[in-house]
Amino acid sequence: MPPSTLAEFAETIRRAPRVESVDLSGFQRVLEHHPEDMTVTVEAGLSWPDLQRALGEHEQWLPIDPPLADLWCVRDILDHAVTGPRRCGYGLVRDYVLGLKVVMADGEIIRTGGKVVKNVAGYDLTKLFLGARGSLGVIVEATFKVLPKPEAEKFGEARLQSLEQAEDLLSALAESALNPIALDLHNVPDAGVAPGLFLTIGFAGAREDVEEQMSEATGLGFSKPTDLGHEKRFWEAAPAGGVRTISVLASQLTDKLVRLAPQFFVARAFNGIIHYLGEPLPVEKNEAAFLDERIKKTFDPENKFA
Repeated sequence: MPPSTLAEFAETIRRAPRVESVDLSGFQRVLEHHPEDMTVTVEAGLSWPDLQRALGEHEQWLPIDPPLADLWCVRDILDHAVTGPRRCGYGLVRDYVLGLKVVMADGEIIRTGGKVVKNVAGYDLTKLFLGARGSLGVIVEATFKVLPKPEAEKFGEARLQSLEQAEDLLSALAESALNPIALDLHNVPDAGVAPGLFLTIGFAGAREDVEEQMSEATGLGFSKPTDLGHEKRFWEAAPAGGVRTISVLASQLTDKLVRLAPQFFVARAFNGIIHYLGEPLPVEKNEAAFLDERIKKTFDPENKFA
């Protein structure tokens, strides 16, 4: 049976010689939600869809759209710094985390950040735990700033003949006044559509503004109304553990896709993130590894967390 109180959980961590897995199924509550202040505090075992549903009751949301969202809880999102196609316009999960409660390797419970949007006291320790994959401590509680749900959201798709054409269209978008919230280059067509190369763009916000931007994007070639179905199709069809992810400069995106020659891929065109099925590239040396090791030794000297 999983521990039912935070004190019991911290004591379990303290006594364990090594922590291979963590069960936060007993920690799934929304602790505080202040719609007027646009903040919410939740336990980290809460599922991501349940958090979004709770916020949706007040016409609010967190614009973080991980793949296969039903499989993630809050801790998973924070540990892996997961994002989806809306990262283009809304940014990273770290942009919405105000504070954390973390159980350290010795069982000590620490707080980072705060519960208000304006918080500038001291070093921003919060970001150190985001994306650390649980290697520095167990996140058990998080406070987020949230956003109002957009009045409207629309997507369009352009079918391309080559990566060279994709590069030309991306250059045109970069020089335009358009502000997409999603921009994905992919080769995952809808059912009944012939294989090919596609660029999907999306806009969100006030209805009038969305209509105006969508009209301009249509003039650039995004003439087919669509949605983010390519994202769902890619992740649902991919074999478990089979998706590879790399990050490159956005300016190098098409060149990297030529080198990869992936079977299927979804690329965040303005962010340089490529998810693909295919052979891995040789591992490149990480010059920052020594810093990661120092941080790990400082926060988990006994290497208790994997």
